Amino acid sequence: MSELQRGGLSELFPSGSALVHRRHIETSKTCILATWTTSVKVFEQENYTENFVQAILDAIPSGAQGSTLVIGGDGRYFSVPATKIILRVAGANGVSRLIIGQNAILSTPAASNIIRKYKATGGILLTASHNPGGPNADFGIKYNISNGGPAPESITNKIHEITKTISAYKVLDAPEASNKRLLLIFAC
Repeated sequence: MSELQRGGLSELFPSGSALVHRRHIETSKTCILATWTTSVKVFEQENYTENFVQAILDAIPSGAQGSTLVIGGDGRYFSVPATKIILRVAGANGVSRLIIGQNAILSTPAASNIIRKYKATGGILLTASHNPGGPNADFGIKYNISNGGPAPESITNKIHEITKTISAYKVLDAPEASNKRLLLIFAC
């Protein structure tokens, strides 16, 4: 497996974390099978993706601390920047291991299988389902739980409620991983 499974996120980013105070974001309650989909331009807004990932981590029933998460998606535009954001926010929240698809690509069925096989806490999937992709099209984030399936409504409702009140997110105070390092080290 990857370097993460041997040493963990703290070894990769030893400099610690910072708490970034920001205004809350409000996501649309439109959530189909635990997937929030909107335009790439919205996810690219300052702090939007960070706040949303923080909300997901805060909604994990067993907590993010010490957890294992699977990360991947369908390879659409914004997947690699979103993966880098997830890496830094997850690390600051005490996630112990991330299993990331090569080039941040991992189909939903493959991610579900890996979640079950490695007994992961869950997975953050980067997809907008069948909506068009590209810089002027859609992007989405989906949270799957430990059985590999979509998060139930109780968790998606909690994520949505957190996005309405979030005032800060945790992020590693470390340089951004290069594409080459991110995509080679974390390939599963």
